Amino acid sequence: MKLILQRRYGKKETRGILYRDHKALCRTLEPPAAKIANCPCLPEGTYSLQLTYSEAKGWYPVLHCEGRAIKGRIFPLFQGHGYRNMCISPVSTFRETGRFSKLAFLKLLDSIENWLEQGEEIVLEIEEKPIKRHNIKPWSSQKVLSV
Repeated sequence: MKLILQRRYGKKETRGILYRDHKALCRTLEPPAAKIANCPCLPEGTYSLQLTYSEAKGWYPVLHCEGRAIKGRIFPLFQGHGYRNMCISPVSTFRETGRFSKLAFLKLLDSIENWLEQGEEIVLEIEEKPIKRHNIKPWSSQKVLSV
């Protein structure tokens, strides 16, 4: 199974939408791009997704990039608003720097657990979402006078 994360980079944060089969699963927030901050987001590419357990954090998805020594994870926002290094944080909305991150994380975790139980191999592809530029016609804003 292939999940696609389309993101847009900003100075304060990286916003994204996570898709499965062209259907949006959740929104995501990440730290700004590495060029802007010293707490970078994951680089674009293809990652395999696996679940890991820790006593302190419980179950959470870990991302591995083949051929590169890059590891990331999917985890809720730290204390509701803080970003974690090399981490994708699911949120329900972008307002107020993400809302209901823990709830969005738990819903996504349930879906991932179900897919893995069915024996599916999950791959996450991270890409930049192009900004659509609308061609503005110079005459469209002028009033048309009837003769």
